Amino acid sequence: IHALSGSLLQSMGERRDAEVEYLAALDAWVKIGRIETADAAAVLTSLGTLYLQERRFEEAGQSVERASAILLRAKDTAPMDRSKLLGVRGMLQAGLGEWAYAENDFREALWLADG
Repeated sequence: IHALSGSLLQSMGERRDAEVEYLAALDAWVKIGRIETADAAAVLTSLGTLYLQERRFEEAGQSVERASAILLRAKDTAPMDRSKLLGVRGMLQAGLGEWAYAENDFREALWLADG
C-alpha cells in the first residue's frame, strides 16, 4: 500500500509525501524480512526516480545502487525489473553528464524491454 501510495503521490507532484511513503514501504519490507526481493528493488527504483526529479543526484545514486544489488541477488527478478532500473540509472548518468555510461544503460534497457 505504501509503494502504491508513493507512486500516486509522485504522479500528482507531491514528492515529499511520496518519499515518506516509499521509505515506509522499504521499512515494511525490512521488518518482514523481504528487502531482498524484486518488489523492494522496484520501490528503490521509484525512489531513485523521485530523487532525480528533485535533482538529488547523490541520493538517487544510492537508491539505484541498492536496487541494483538487490536485483542481482533476488530470485524473483524479471527482465523488466532490470530494464526499468537501467533506465533510471541512465537518467542519473545523463544528469551527471556521463553520456557514454548513460547511452550504454539506455541501450541495455531497450534490449531487455524488447525481449
